[in-house]
Amino acid sequence: MTYEIKYRSEDEMKECGIEWLGKVPKEWEVSRIKDTASNRYKSFVDGDWIESNFITEDGIRLIQTGNIRVGKYREQGYRYISDRTFKTLNCTEVFENDILICRLAEPVGRACLAPKMDVRMITSVDVCILKPNIFAFNKYLVYALSNQLYLDHANMIGYSGHYDTFPFSLTLSYDTTTQVLYDIIESVLRNGI
Repeated sequence: MTYEIKYRSEDEMKECGIEWLGKVPKEWEVSRIKDTASNRYKSFVDGDWIESNFITEDGIRLIQTGNIRVGKYREQGYRYISDRTFKTLNCTEVFENDILICRLAEPVGRACLAPKMDVRMITSVDVCILKPNIFAFNKYLVYALSNQLYLDHANMIGYSGHYDTFPFSLTLSYDTTTQVLYDIIESVLRNGI
């Protein structure tokens, strides 16, 4: 099987209006990351403010910023809260494959998919939970949020505010996503993993 690398001409590109991204193919649709969220309640929200006196030995798992690496979840430490605390604080439950975006510590903006666990999960306040709509691809969004240009820009502006104003946009149309996946596969075949 052979693959052909397709480089786009200047005429096939447009300015996207995103400082760190520059020009993109003309057919790409640009949207804010918050616009990829489902319209369900709490589908794009910061995690919960959990003080040390709420920490327990077991119960509902607390995922913290240290668990979120660039594109990967890393197991580190085990903290929990009780079901009573979950209800009292009206915590937001994290589910497998929700996108967790860290807004603190370097690199700001790193993201991963929430892992499968045998317990219920929540995350800390310095992590944004993104529950994408049916048109978004979770793994693609994490891949995009792991792009070095995006991470450099996020760290340059030192953004640690709420994600509803975060200056991040990408396209998620079917054709574009298909092309991006093709480009990723092509790159892996050309350069190795």
